[in-house]
Amino acid sequence: MPVFFTHIEPVMVVKKGNSGERFYNHFHPEAEIKYMLDGGMRVRSADRVYDLGKGDIYIAFPFDEHSFENLADSVIMTVIFAPEDVEPFGKLLCRYQPTFPVINVSDLAPGFGESLCRTTELWSRIKCNNGSESSGFYNDRLADPAYDGGSVGESALRAYLTAEVGELLERLELVPRDDTSGVYSIQNVLSYCTKHIGDPELSMNKLSAEVGLSRSQISRLLSSMMKLSFPEFIHSIRVNNARRSLLYTDESITSIAFECGFTSQRTFNRVFRSIVGMTPSEYREAVRSGGDNESRWSI
Repeated sequence: MPVFFTHIEPVMVVKKGNSGERFYNHFHPEAEIKYMLDGGMRVRSADRVYDLGKGDIYIAFPFDEHSFENLADSVIMTVIFAPEDVEPFGKLLCRYQPTFPVINVSDLAPGFGESLCRTTELWSRIKCNNGSESSGFYNDRLADPAYDGGSVGESALRAYLTAEVGELLERLELVPRDDTSGVYSIQNVLSYCTKHIGDPELSMNKLSAEVGLSRSQISRLLSSMMKLSFPEFIHSIRVNNARRSLLYTDESITSIAFECGFTSQRTFNRVFRSIVGMTPSEYREAVRSGGDNESRWSI
């Protein structure tokens, strides 16, 4: 099965999933937590398979390959966050990996599950109230309508999440990664590219000068850690950005193409189709009509 690179905005959401729904093999620089509130899910990570049931929690560390399949109608909490958002645990997430990435909520501190649910609810309310693009993720969330989040800000929510991630990591057996320097280097490469992805002149030479790595070092990092060439890496970020714009805005396809760094709509159509399997216009029509459940891209 092919592996898709994605770059995900921070997300904390509870959603219902249908039996048989699949989320294709992917990886990203963010960490990801799946908390099973009900139902069952099969996780494939590298060469291992984990079957999750009610109360189980799975954590994918940055750049860990993983895919999901719902084994039953399920209710699942998804938490995706950048390592730097949970310091001092960010460095640990980049330097270590769990020997077994699944733990049951009953093995954590009393009230951990309720705490994570409350943090997720606060996060979703803040994002929706701010008119965030991410609010589209919450159309079918399970929420407590009597709780409005009060005056809690994003800095406080980050503190809550940091404490919860710390509790989770403390209960897992962690071993050093064998690619520590690679994780840090690839994070620098990704950070620069995502900030400048709209620049049509973004090049290997420009990237090399900015991150202090040679062209050959960057190529080796992308090949070994992301299974991508430099053009494929840039295209994956641009297409992921375009996908969000196609889904959440009414901008023209030509405008989206140029905003995402493509030099022409023709190139945009060709690259988008090679990655997604349909043209941008076909994709927009499919997702808005419900003909494509975005399983290839959903996290």
